[in-house]
Amino acid sequence: MSTLRAVLSAVLTAAPGTGLDDIARGLELSRDEVDAMVGYWERRGELTVDRLLGCSASGCGGCPVAPDRAWCRRPAGGDRPGLLAISPGRRGGERGA
Repeated sequence: MSTLRAVLSAVLTAAPGTGLDDIARGLELSRDEVDAMVGYWERRGELTVDRLLGCSASGCGGCPVAPDRAWCRRPAGGDRPGLLAISPGRRGGERGA
């Protein structure tokens, strides 16, 4: 199985509450690699990524999502969204992972 397919499979079969950091560790990949592959599968329509909580312009100081939580995607000084929900995309049911 290719690394891209392994990431897709891991995301689709992850237990609720599993973060992308957990998936990265399990597959021995960096978080940036997993983020890039999730982005690839989102563009292909296999995954849908919904922004549930955005980061404020003032940074993490007032955020209810602790910056050290696995499901926060915002790197120090970055501008990516905080809490995300990832689910099968519009094409996710058409083909097997």
